[in-house]
Amino acid sequence: MEVYTKYFRRLLVGNSPHIFPGINRNVENPSNYHLLVQEMEKITQDPEQAPKIAEIIDTSEGDIFRDFDLSAFISHFNLDPLAKTLLASAFTHVSKSDLKSKGMSPLFPMKSTSLIRYSRGDTFQRSGRAVLKSGKCSNRGRRCTPITTRNMCD
Repeated sequence: MEVYTKYFRRLLVGNSPHIFPGINRNVENPSNYHLLVQEMEKITQDPEQAPKIAEIIDTSEGDIFRDFDLSAFISHFNLDPLAKTLLASAFTHVSKSDLKSKGMSPLFPMKSTSLIRYSRGDTFQRSGRAVLKSGKCSNRGRRCTPITTRNMCD
């Protein structure tokens, strides 16, 4: 992990002018930007990638890490919604309180009721349909009973 930490930190610091528009410094090695992009794209393929990135940013010293702009970092790479969620949620487990709150902020605007219901544990999954504990099926408003009784939607 130590080698990867140094590698990713160096990629991030060296390419920070690409990511954060307010940084007035030269890009150290423009040819390695694609390596940083590849590391960010691994978030949805490797379950440990987002926590590794969050830990590296949390434990690193330097100007760009002091007041890290997480929203600019996430939006710069045009990640898909799953990768954005995985990365933001990984920041909710770091030690710095400002990074924790920055990690929570991208998660709150999500208006997906199924995501909210799932996070609260209010849904059951049956044949691709979400069934609420109340017995109402989220599929076209039909009445359903919870999976525990093994009945299908009407």
